[in-house]
Amino acid sequence: MMDFFENESFMSIITCWPLSEKVKLIQKFNGIGIRVSGQLPPWGISSSGVLLDMACPQMDDILQIASEEHLFNIQTKWLIMDSSLSFDSGESSNIKQDEREQCYNKTIQISSRLEKYYILPDSQVNIAVECEKNVLKIMEVYKPGMSHEMIVDERGSGRRYDLRGIELKAGTIVLHPECYDGLNTFDGMALPHVDTYPKIHYPLVKNMEKQLNFKLDLQVLNDYGWKNNDSTFSGLMGLMQSRSIDFSATGLFLRHDRLEVMDSTAETFSLRSAILYRQPPLSSLKNIFVLPFSIQVWIGCALLYLLITLFLQFEFKLNSVSSWKSPLEIITIVLGSICQQSSYIWPESSSSKITIFLISVTSLFFYTSYSATIVAILQTPSTEIQTLSDLTRSPLKVGVQDLTYNRVNFKETFDRDVRSLYETKILSKKHNAYCSPSEGIRSVRKGFFAFQVEVDQGYKLISDTFEESEKCGLSEMTLFPMPVLVLTVTKRSGYRELFTRQLRWQREVGIMNRIAGRWLPQKPSCSSRGGGDYVRVGMSELLPAWRILSAGMLLAAAIFTLELIYNRRIAKIKLFSIRKAGIVERHSTRTVPRRKVEFNVGESLNQGIRKPKDI
Repeated sequence: MMDFFENESFMSIITCWPLSEKVKLIQKFNGIGIRVSGQLPPWGISSSGVLLDMACPQMDDILQIASEEHLFNIQTKWLIMDSSLSFDSGESSNIKQDEREQCYNKTIQISSRLEKYYILPDSQVNIAVECEKNVLKIMEVYKPGMSHEMIVDERGSGRRYDLRGIELKAGTIVLHPECYDGLNTFDGMALPHVDTYPKIHYPLVKNMEKQLNFKLDLQVLNDYGWKNNDSTFSGLMGLMQSRSIDFSATGLFLRHDRLEVMDSTAETFSLRSAILYRQPPLSSLKNIFVLPFSIQVWIGCALLYLLITLFLQFEFKLNSVSSWKSPLEIITIVLGSICQQSSYIWPESSSSKITIFLISVTSLFFYTSYSATIVAILQTPSTEIQTLSDLTRSPLKVGVQDLTYNRVNFKETFDRDVRSLYETKILSKKHNAYCSPSEGIRSVRKGFFAFQVEVDQGYKLISDTFEESEKCGLSEMTLFPMPVLVLTVTKRSGYRELFTRQLRWQREVGIMNRIAGRWLPQKPSCSSRGGGDYVRVGMSELLPAWRILSAGMLLAAAIFTLELIYNRRIAKIKLFSIRKAGIVERHSTRTVPRRKVEFNVGESLNQGIRKPKDI
């Protein structure tokens, strides 16, 4: 007995033995570091053991409590005996039965009392019978199912992996009933991008059905199940809560609220959900006409042409070149050289000719580099959108695959970037942002649209509909870190460890990888990069040029209008001056009437005044 429980850390002794025997037994267990209690171990304590004597009163009540609490599990090792069955209890009518028959009868007698309890293949229930004097034989007992009879077997025989053809109920999900054609839908490869994950879990379940020898009763639902306000679950989780099914035949997310009604087995496949989008052209995010040169180069060019303009102006004043009449003409010839245009003005001095020649050569180099870089920018997809913040600030619209867990994740997330994206791009949209994968991928192909989708469905649709050149600008970013899918069983199920081992075996031998490679498409690769595909220049690329042209035309029109107003005002002023000058001239040339003036000659002579003529 000590050897049987030597690896346990907690021990429950439930017997009606004399106190002295109990004390001795407790001292022995304490001596090897095992804690001892007189009550059933609580659920969740690993490496615990229970020693129970069915000859004691009220043991059936204790076993019923253990069955309801599902304490017959892989974590608790049970040793059940009946001290009332002595070695010679098999004798009757003075005919001594052989030891083997005695042992069998005692075993059947004890196991029959355990028929009604929840002792399934995951349990570690053992019975001890005295087949020889002071020698206990330990046998393991279990039931493949609650409706099956109790099986007594040798310890460690491994035959508990044979469920003897019992029927187990399971549930799976079909979100697109219009594409469902019975169980043949799961067996074939038709429409692999529709209800992908229920389909790829179906082969795993069928393998377990053959390995464990049970019959599968599969129920199809259209809802994974979410918690209601009254603490009940809908859909598949609701069936597991009511124990209407034994396990899920499709992978589920491990959520905190779901752990109340289910237990996980083993991880199966990784479900990835991401935002797929085509990088928009740089012209929609930046002015491509300022991108060819860095800020330092632009500043250097401006300073160079400014120095050249000042130098020509200085030379103009120094040499008094008569053909250059104003600084504006110097600016005009410098701008003409920058734009690869000639000028009607030609310098006369040798120094100015050399300067103009150097301006033209330098402008040619700048112009060539600028033009080549513009062409490269137009041919290269942008990489400006790399984070959720970039996507939120971008002109791209955002759509979401119409799945329940997407709506739940958006409402439950605490990530600031995700909340900002949701409130800016999804919640504030006038139309519904949730749509089917085909609609979303079709919008992604048109451009300026980002779509949150399960990447397996998205990759399939992109491979079928996109041109090779359209795949080159495809980008993605993860919005929610998705947990790994697991097959689940009902809470405290007696098949959890059995299913876990079988699923892990399928992963280790490569069955899961083969199924994933067959069903889950890879990300479409860009095979036309560097090929002969050309990018058409649209209005968005030329928009800055049109803006400059429009601004120049408006400025020219405004200046022209001011010139007209100015010239008319000058003309009026000149006309007014001319009219005023004509009036003065006519007034000065008018004939004055003659009159006779008389002087006293004598008096005039005395005063030295000459005699005036008649006017």
